[in-house]
Amino acid sequence: MSTNAPQWFSEMMTTKITQARQARGKRLAGTTRRGDVKEKKVIFPIGGRGEAYKLTGAIQKVKPMNADRKKVSVDMEDFETSEWINTPDLEKMGPNELQQTAQELAFAINRREDQIQWDATSAFAADPGVIKVGSNLKVADPLILNATKAKLRGTGDNGAYDIFCPVPEMVMEQLKLWKQFSRSDWVGDRDLPMLNMRDMAPKHYNGVIYFTLPDEYFKNAAGDDIGDGGATDFFTYMWASDALGVETNWDKQQPSFTQHKDYEGSPWLGKVGMGGAAVGILPKGMARIQLKTLTDLVDPHP
Repeated sequence: MSTNAPQWFSEMMTTKITQARQARGKRLAGTTRRGDVKEKKVIFPIGGRGEAYKLTGAIQKVKPMNADRKKVSVDMEDFETSEWINTPDLEKMGPNELQQTAQELAFAINRREDQIQWDATSAFAADPGVIKVGSNLKVADPLILNATKAKLRGTGDNGAYDIFCPVPEMVMEQLKLWKQFSRSDWVGDRDLPMLNMRDMAPKHYNGVIYFTLPDEYFKNAAGDDIGDGGATDFFTYMWASDALGVETNWDKQQPSFTQHKDYEGSPWLGKVGMGGAAVGILPKGMARIQLKTLTDLVDPHP
């Protein structure tokens, strides 16, 4: 047997959730294209390529360019996160406990939302059409990054789109040792969620938007991540925003709270959830970069 929470409690928790979501999670939001949702499937159309023909002056039928249009589709998956509140009386809960519960719910579902996209990005890197650069001995510097960007732009498929590249915090500090990178300022009027996150401080350098992700995201070929200290090298990715597709068909920010009187102490259960999917679309619009894991900064100009 369960009972819904009072309206005032849900409204207060919604406020807390919103504040928490601005502070953490959704680091990858806005870095890819959106799709067309049909029930539980999301579809990403891929534009074809055709050629213009010369007019002959004769009255004759036109020659369609027969552009090879394609579609990529992926099924949506649903996720939720929940938290028990071990108290029989919501009126007695203080603001600190409310804040803690809100953050736990928000951070968990936001991490999952980012992970959906990151897992799809990592899987797409195996495509033979994806550009591969770097090595397990290569220390991050603007030279390899600029060369990677040039290879992406050289395909001609992504000139009208933003290019993104996430890096670990230590790599971002290493890149700042190069004056041309350190002095780069944000330009443009893009409405990216990451611009409102104090702990990200993205850099817009030479046409690429660089931003940080936690160390646990970056893994080597064996699947070890640099966050646990077990990876001496790692992969990151540079992609044009049209090369990957991400879509959510529902994102329930307002938590639902129900009291379960058949449990000892009549605790309350809070839930939030979302449904989404991500998939690689254009291999030529993405690059996989292999770099050496940094445990300290390296002077690039000894």
